[in-house]
Amino acid sequence: MLGIAKPTYLDIGAHDPVWLSNTYLFYRLGCRGVCVEPSPQSHRAIKRIRPRDICLQCGVGAEANNAAAFYVMDPPTLSSFSKEFIDANVGCPSYRLKEIITIPLLTTSAIIDSHFPTSPNFVSLDVEGHDEQIMKAWDFKRYRPEVFCVETLSHHDSEKVMTITPVFLNAGYVVFADTYINTIYVDATVLEGLRSRG
Repeated sequence: MLGIAKPTYLDIGAHDPVWLSNTYLFYRLGCRGVCVEPSPQSHRAIKRIRPRDICLQCGVGAEANNAAAFYVMDPPTLSSFSKEFIDANVGCPSYRLKEIITIPLLTTSAIIDSHFPTSPNFVSLDVEGHDEQIMKAWDFKRYRPEVFCVETLSHHDSEKVMTITPVFLNAGYVVFADTYINTIYVDATVLEGLRSRG
């Protein structure tokens, strides 16, 4: 739609190479990107099934940290660095905490500087409780992806959590679409340029 033939992507909290992946279709179409996944098991699966992608076994934080607690949950889709998120969900009968492991954290700036020649075109963000913290630290002046896809549905009560939206609005993005689970934010300047051409 935006006329980007081979979009690059940064998938933060990739979880699985195929299932529930917001970037797998891009991969199948020949695109490449970086998948960030702290879970050792999921990281290995992504590396095996998506060898063209760079896969980093780390977390993402507002600041780099050599030792951050990562809470591995059952189901694994709820694993998180956020103790508050875990506390809110671990009381549900179908959720349980399996283990706590230590994982390094990198900043988004460090990841982009190391692995992209310019800003990625598409960012998928699904980190169970740390989304807003990550986006408040995002350097929008240096890195302006055309599209962000952010999970905005809480798990323990299935309520939409839109407190992250003002971060994008203040940075010049607009809410383009919502899938109920995810909200899609598009750079307003890019969208306006598309409309003016149409």
